[in-house]
Amino acid sequence: MSEPPPGPRPAPAAPPPPATVPPRWTLRYRAVYRYDRPAPRASLRIRLSIPEIPGWQRVLRRDLRVRPAPARLGPGADALGNAVEDLEVAGPFDEIAIEMEALVETVNTNPFAFRLPGERGRLPLRLDADERAAVSRFDPRPGTVPAPVHTPAATPPSDPVLEFGRRFADEAKGDVFGLLAAMTRAIHREFRFSWGVTNVQTAPEQVLALRTGVCQDFTTLMIAAARRLGIPARYASGFVYDGPPERRRAGELGATHSWCEAYIPGIGWKGFDPTNGILVCHTHVFVAAGPDARSVTPVEGTTFGPGSNYCNVAVDVDPAEEDGRLPAQGP
Repeated sequence: MSEPPPGPRPAPAAPPPPATVPPRWTLRYRAVYRYDRPAPRASLRIRLSIPEIPGWQRVLRRDLRVRPAPARLGPGADALGNAVEDLEVAGPFDEIAIEMEALVETVNTNPFAFRLPGERGRLPLRLDADERAAVSRFDPRPGTVPAPVHTPAATPPSDPVLEFGRRFADEAKGDVFGLLAAMTRAIHREFRFSWGVTNVQTAPEQVLALRTGVCQDFTTLMIAAARRLGIPARYASGFVYDGPPERRRAGELGATHSWCEAYIPGIGWKGFDPTNGILVCHTHVFVAAGPDARSVTPVEGTTFGPGSNYCNVAVDVDPAEEDGRLPAQGP
């Protein structure tokens, strides 16, 4: 059993205004699994533990509730170092509800607060041993880092994703931050957001051909293009504030969010949100990172028994009240 991988709720096209003080966000996540016949047991892994990241985010409050009450609930970490909570639910039951509520302060109020690395930040990237170790676990080929394939002789000319990436590499004259920023803006501008057209198995080549999809598709395409250029990239999942409900085109569907993080020598992991056409900033709350969407699924596991299940997910991200209280829930 697993929740559909993170999908988006698109934000306004304009970049968010800079925060004068660290903003606080109320996060609410609710997933309900309903079964067509009583199930005897479920073994689940929840990947919704929001990490404390100095200079990025502080977790002021977090509460996780599971119904029926689990027979076992224990914290841990997955193979990538993401915090997880493993639980066992004993039956019989015909529904499992998972609710997470948190109050988070984001400290990353200026995503441009870094110094460009000069020649080290240009293609072809040359990573030292420590940098290779830092990025290798997020590569889909264990123990490796993406091979530089930015030269025409290194790959067949019929690779559309590589050609897509080269477009921005040429425009930015090989500057890695510049090309990734340009790619982020182009995906937001040239691709159409639409639910139900793609799924977690949709390849980046298909996303590029369709020019439509959701945030997992735009993130996957950007990661694939970056890797083909020899830029280490990983899939980040979390939450994003995309404005008040009346401005959310798909807000009633509710979902977690995803974005691309690329490793740039001299800067480190830098977040790019192609769904919204912006750098990852104070409107984003990070939860987990992995090589692809499946590696950071918020809820996964197995339900034992012959029945099938249906999952309904709702997510809300709202500014917290000035005194830090969680805003009252609607009826």
